[in-house]
Amino acid sequence: MLLVYIEDITNRHRYIFDLMLKQLLGFDYALSSDKDAFLYAKGPKLIYGSDLFADAVFCEATGFLNKSGIQDVDLNSISFENYQILFPVNNSKSVFPFDCFSAAFYLVSRYEEYSSKQKDQHDRFSSKFSIAKKLNFLYQPVVNQWAKILKRNIEKTFPEIEVPNSTSYSFLPTYDIDIAYSYCFKGLFRTLGGFAKDAMRLSVNNLVERFWVLLGKKNDPFDNFEYFLEWQKSYQLHPIYFFPVGVQSEFDKSLSVEKEAIKKLISGIAENAIVGLHPSYASNSNEEKIGIEKSKLEKLLDVEISRSRQHYIKLKLPATYQALLKAGIRKEYSMGYPDDVGFRASIASSFYFYDLEKEQQTNLKIYPFAIMDVTLNDYLKLSPAAALALSEKIVTAIKEVDGLFVSIWHNENVSEKANWKGWRHVYEEMLQLSLPEEN
Repeated sequence: MLLVYIEDITNRHRYIFDLMLKQLLGFDYALSSDKDAFLYAKGPKLIYGSDLFADAVFCEATGFLNKSGIQDVDLNSISFENYQILFPVNNSKSVFPFDCFSAAFYLVSRYEEYSSKQKDQHDRFSSKFSIAKKLNFLYQPVVNQWAKILKRNIEKTFPEIEVPNSTSYSFLPTYDIDIAYSYCFKGLFRTLGGFAKDAMRLSVNNLVERFWVLLGKKNDPFDNFEYFLEWQKSYQLHPIYFFPVGVQSEFDKSLSVEKEAIKKLISGIAENAIVGLHPSYASNSNEEKIGIEKSKLEKLLDVEISRSRQHYIKLKLPATYQALLKAGIRKEYSMGYPDDVGFRASIASSFYFYDLEKEQQTNLKIYPFAIMDVTLNDYLKLSPAAALALSEKIVTAIKEVDGLFVSIWHNENVSEKANWKGWRHVYEEMLQLSLPEEN
């Protein structure tokens, strides 16, 4: 067991040490504030404090983890690897030239998002506002990397320590089904409106396609679920599908879950994969809607729904997570940026949400995603080849730290239509490079 000395132990210490030592590295450890007992204890030790006073691995602390609430943070940084990082320290005996535990807590807790007033048009915190983007480590799962460095130092200092079985790389494909069908099952008025819009825009190809699809002579371009099922079987995947069941609005265009075809689709997918809730755009400002939508999906499938991902990645901390907890959601998949790939929380592993308002760890588990199709094509404007190259870079970084890679794809974006031509191949290539090595 690894004994860790901290002079004054807080909830922040308990949270981040459990994440880095136990969840990421698998170490059996204990925290102690008894200096005399620490000095006389045998076995591997780690000191997190102001100075090294015993035979132990030493990480200098800045005091950030002893604070509470949202306060101004000293944004001085120091060069490390090929990027800059916060919380620099000066003790040469320290494993890192910065306070790695404070830095990890700052990043994983999303401290910077609580006080930021910088938002995009959807009231979202954008990657361009993040410290990771500014200091050039958005594409690196730095928290996992620091954990690996710490582990090597512990093993070097205490060769007798029992090295735990390290976590292994894993891949989780996920799908957001914002609009299940492009033309089918929309009812008379929406269908006539669709024909009218195509005619006004002189979209002859869409007019013809809509006509043949509604006659049953051609498949709906958004109906790509057989591709997903085929890939699932071929690559032995375990995907999660997120379905919206809320009412239609300006940003909620999903088909009504009251339609038998939609009920059949969701029920059929639930027979082969996990289904989660895709809370409506409107639910972000009305938390009661989350509970209503969750109950609706649970009634349809006759199972408890514990997973969700926000529509439009509309994540506002801590309000969104607090609302999801109240609704009974326990696994959440919105931690990522819509406008860039990479690591919003600087970690490629699941972790528990730490509520900075209440200064405590919650039981909401966060599964961060690293790549989304819309990000690659619509936001970054990448060609299929460039998108695949960037995806490979991100996946490689995750594999190097034995992390978790979560991707987001939409059914309509493997349609091979318009600006998504060639992207079905991109997705299948990404699937292949994302598989664990043993596969």
